[in-house]
Amino acid sequence: DGLSGAKQGYFTLILDGIKRFPELLEQREKRVAQSQLAQKARMAFVKSQQNKEIREDLSFDSFYFMLSSTVEGALLMSMLNPKVDLDQYGKEMFDIFWNGIAR
Repeated sequence: DGLSGAKQGYFTLILDGIKRFPELLEQREKRVAQSQLAQKARMAFVKSQQNKEIREDLSFDSFYFMLSSTVEGALLMSMLNPKVDLDQYGKEMFDIFWNGIAR
């Protein structure tokens, strides 16, 4: 259907842009790593590990990458499919995410 073609076109455009301008991806990664949000998240992550609320074997970088990817992916999917209920999926995704990191 048309939505499927639009999705394919969108992903092709994104991948082509990354191939042609890899420095954009590198700049984005630097901005994310240096952002205040990332710093606050790192502090909360370390504190949660110290309090034995989340697993101690997890690295912050992998955790933050997974969290960012999940959020960005959910937003992308909701843009591509307006029928996606972010409230419903958000709650379920949080439960799945938390079960993966909790002690």
